[in-house]
Amino acid sequence: MLGPIKLFLKSFLSPAGFLGVLILYLIYKLIKNPTSKKIKLFLFSSILALYLLSSEPLASFILKPLENQYQYLIHPETYTNIKHIVVLGGGQLPNEKLSSYSKLSEGSLNRLIETIRLKKIKPECKIIFSGGNTFDSKQTEADIYGLAYTELTNDVNYIKSAKAENTKQEAKDMYVLLADTPFFLVSSASHMPRAIKIFEKTGLKPIACPSDYSVRSDHFALSPPNSGSLGRSEKAITEIVGRLWFWITD
Repeated sequence: MLGPIKLFLKSFLSPAGFLGVLILYLIYKLIKNPTSKKIKLFLFSSILALYLLSSEPLASFILKPLENQYQYLIHPETYTNIKHIVVLGGGQLPNEKLSSYSKLSEGSLNRLIETIRLKKIKPECKIIFSGGNTFDSKQTEADIYGLAYTELTNDVNYIKSAKAENTKQEAKDMYVLLADTPFFLVSSASHMPRAIKIFEKTGLKPIACPSDYSVRSDHFALSPPNSGSLGRSEKAITEIVGRLWFWITD
């Protein structure tokens, strides 16, 4: 029951959800008080903010610095002492009619692809899939990761860490398994800076293996509002707020 409630609250508190509700509320207030200059100003500002967050180049401009903080690991074979690949949970779709890899969110699927690449280059590494039950479904994210990995590779040799529901809990679970042993950490490029800070603060020694890049060009092009740009803005704002929250509660 808590899973859908968490999902609803997360959607409501997202930039698009918050601005959408705020715009509707301001329209209602304006109907009640059509001469209010303050309401008109707030309404215009809210619509403008939603327009800008849904457009390029602002979306890519605020996301790219996060994604570029850690470079893509082209040659993992140079790390001869690494024996583990840790894959952080990135979301799932709780639909029992889908195949395991189809249940993974776009971010999780990209993380899985990067994991398979690392495993192919470093076959001696043991994979640890992380992620708890965020939707009160029968399967955890780690379960789905493992099943999807097996579907795509026929390999059943992996470890599941299936209790954590956020990055901080994942770091604590990994410390129990790995302590101060260096390992590859796979996550989305935008999430990697926050994940590395949390893991290092816990006493772990992760080596960043970013994946799931949303900004793939060095040139920012102008574009009309679209859902893709809004998604990139939301991803960036989520990470910025998450880092602030980690800094405040640390």
